[in-house]
Amino acid sequence: MDFSKKDYSSEKIKKEFEELNALLKPFVRKSLLYGIISAPLLSVSIVNLFYLLLIFSAEYSILIPGVIFSITGALGVALFKEALHQNKEARKMTMTYIKARITNSKHVNYHSKADYLMKLEQNKKDFLHIFIQFLKYEDRMKDINTQE
Repeated sequence: MDFSKKDYSSEKIKKEFEELNALLKPFVRKSLLYGIISAPLLSVSIVNLFYLLLIFSAEYSILIPGVIFSITGALGVALFKEALHQNKEARKMTMTYIKARITNSKHVNYHSKADYLMKLEQNKKDFLHIFIQFLKYEDRMKDINTQE
């Protein structure tokens, strides 16, 4: 999740997403690494097991390579599941960060915060758009408060 590459309208929004990106970097790095390692392990083991079972279907000589390819496949599946888990943790951290950021805002009133938090709960897939809306709203409220 590289948020810094997107084109956002304000420097404050860019800064906020850079902070979020720094928070998520370890999770994304692990997820990418596990995914990159798991793909070849899975594909090699599946292709070789398939080949072994079709060509040498009932021979005793396929036992050791079959076990090796099965272990390789199991390792690939485990790494793939860990990559999915890391992605899930990154999403949780993102939502936690966004909710804490909205809750701790000093420039937005309680009712607006509650509205944005409710929008986040209702539209979990659209969380980045809602967060950007909140940041723009917060900037407007900050400008209004400084003008007074």
